[in-house]
Order: sequence, then C-alpha cells, then structure tokens
Amino acid sequence: MQIFSSSRNPKRRASRLWLLPLLAWLGSPVPAATPAANPYRDPKVSAEILSIRDTILAGDYAQARSLGDALEKAHPDLTAPTLGRLLTYTAEMLEQDNFAHDQEARAELEHLEAVSRRISARRAWVYDDYLFLGGAYGAMGLHVSRRDDYLEAFRLGLIGLYYISRADRLDPRPADTQLAWGIFHYYRGYLAQSLPWLPLYANDMTQGLAEIRRAGAGLYTEPISKLALVYVLGRGEQPETALPYSTELYRRFPKNPLIAIEHGRALLHHGRYPEAAALFQSLRLRLPQNTKILYYLGWAYTYWAEMPGVLNPAEHRQSAENFLQLFLAAKPDPIYSSYALLLLGDLDLQTKNFAGAKAHYQTSLKLNPKYEAARERLNSLPLGSGL
Repeated sequence: MQIFSSSRNPKRRASRLWLLPLLAWLGSPVPAATPAANPYRDPKVSAEILSIRDTILAGDYAQARSLGDALEKAHPDLTAPTLGRLLTYTAEMLEQDNFAHDQEARAELEHLEAVSRRISARRAWVYDDYLFLGGAYGAMGLHVSRRDDYLEAFRLGLIGLYYISRADRLDPRPADTQLAWGIFHYYRGYLAQSLPWLPLYANDMTQGLAEIRRAGAGLYTEPISKLALVYVLGRGEQPETALPYSTELYRRFPKNPLIAIEHGRALLHHGRYPEAAALFQSLRLRLPQNTKILYYLGWAYTYWAEMPGVLNPAEHRQSAENFLQLFLAAKPDPIYSSYALLLLGDLDLQTKNFAGAKAHYQTSLKLNPKYEAARERLNSLPLGSGL
C-alpha cells in the first residue's frame, strides 16, 4: 500500500498530463443558477453522514453501506452516501491487501454520474456536493495507485481537486477541503525530492502536512485527517512520528483492522516490538487473507530477539524465520520480498552466520536494486569472515 512511492520510474507517466485539467473541466456538472438551501446542513442529515463516517472508522463496513443506502433513499440528490460506500470498499481492500471489491468501487464512482444529474435537475450545487464528489475521485485515485497505475491515479486526482476547488470557491471557510489539498501537496513534494523537473515543489511536504493538520478542524474530516497523518508520516523519513496519532485512533476505533495495522506499523518503527507482535498476532486471526501481516510479525520477532534482557531469543528468531518463510511462500511482490529477505539476513547476522546473511542481502538487493538498507548491510559485513 504505497501511494506515489513505488521504486519504479515515474517519469514515463507524465506525458500529455496538461490535457487532464481541461478534460476535468469539460466533464464537470454545471450548477443551477438559482440559490438553494444546503440540504446537508439539516441536523438529521448531518448526523447521519457523521454516523456513516464513524461506522466506517469502527470497521463495520456492511453497516456503513446500509446506512448509506438508507440516506440515499431518503435524499437521492446527495453525494455523501456514494462516497461512504466507496470508502467502505477501498478500506476493506486495504485491510485485506487485495482488490476483491474493485468492481464495486468503480460502480460507485459511475453511480455518482447519476447523482450529479439529479442534483443539477433539482437544485443548485452546494459546498458539500463538491466536497464529497471530489473526495470520491480522490479515494479512487489512491485505490488505483495501488496497482501502480499512476497515470490513472493522477487523472482521477486532478478531477477530484477540480471539485474540491469548486467547493472552496463556494465557501472557503470550512477546513474539510484542506485534507485533499494536504494529501496533494504532500505527495507532490515527495515526488519533487526525486524528480529534477519539480524543483519548485520541494517544500510541498511541509505545506501538505500543515494542511492535513488543519483538516482536523473540519466538520467531516477530523478523525480522517489523523488517519491521513498516520499514513503519510508512517511512510516518511521519520515514521516513528506517526505513533501519537495512531495511538489516539486505535483507542477511539479499536475494532477497525486498518487502523490497527497502521498502529502496529507505528509500533514497529518506534521499536516497541513485543506490543507490535501481540497486535499483529490478533490481526492474523481476523485477517487471514492479508499475508503482509506475516511480514510484520517476522519484523517484530526479528528485532524482539535482540532486545536487552529478552528471554529465549532463539525462540523469537525461530518465530521470525517461520513467519518470513510463510510470507515469501505467498509470493509477494518483489519490493516486499526484498524487505523479508533483509530480515532473514538480519536473523543470520544475529547468529554470526555471515554467509547466510550475505546471500539474503544479495538476493534482497537483486529484487530491489534501490534498497539502500540491503546495500549498506551487505557492505558492512565483517572482513575476514570467510566471505
């Protein structure tokens, strides 16, 4: 689950992207000319939307879809129910680490076209219409990026940002749109670090983080902004900084496996290996299809084995090796395979099996030539050890 952070070269995906804002503009619905009351600000409607959001964060995706269906039946010209259902499918696929609901997610995005027509026929467009519509395109963009289809992700993201900008023009006061701008700017800054033709955006990561934090004051985006912070910080240069946010979210929504996974990752990066191992052991029972949990367990036990004062380090090393071999047997992608092989090399290093460590680091580097951690470990193996 890496957003715009693949080791593959992104330069080839940039051709003709200048056309996309124009296409987004031409394909957008035209708001009615006469003003109308904002139907989302009906207290009952607003409460139902927040209930859908919190039900998704609680991990009860079926119930969230049911609530979305009921809201749409009562108010067929709202974009919020469709976004809610789309988010349930994308969240479920993230936690299961698969694409089992890809068609359902795409169908929800297509359904928005019918909703858009109903809005244009019945009333003027309001801030919330554009906010949720932009959110749906953004969510689908993040989803397709998991398949490394970055050109399509970029296209969907631009359409989403177009609608977010329409929301801002109608009402610049709410903070909810800051979440979309923050994610956009953060990853534009991420790309600028590695792409020489984006020097003007080198500081966008800092700006993006500030905008995501401001989204915490939004009516709809308060807890979601914290989840976004957990995600981007957990994959940044200082991943341990995600822990305060993941801890808060995990306390509030302990039944959401996706939040639990991100919290477990933050624990690993913070060196809290026994806690991470316990958490991922429980998640393994809940998410048997998510084989990355085996990798996270291997990670936890590998370094738990060398913590000061640990009892039975050999048992921890054996557990780590078992989990990592099970993970590799599931044939993960080359990037995650390289991560697992590095851990196996570290296990060899703990027992001074330098030949085994060298073989694992070399294979890791072969699968992932840009993996600097494997290169550094290979270069730091002691001289005169029979290698």
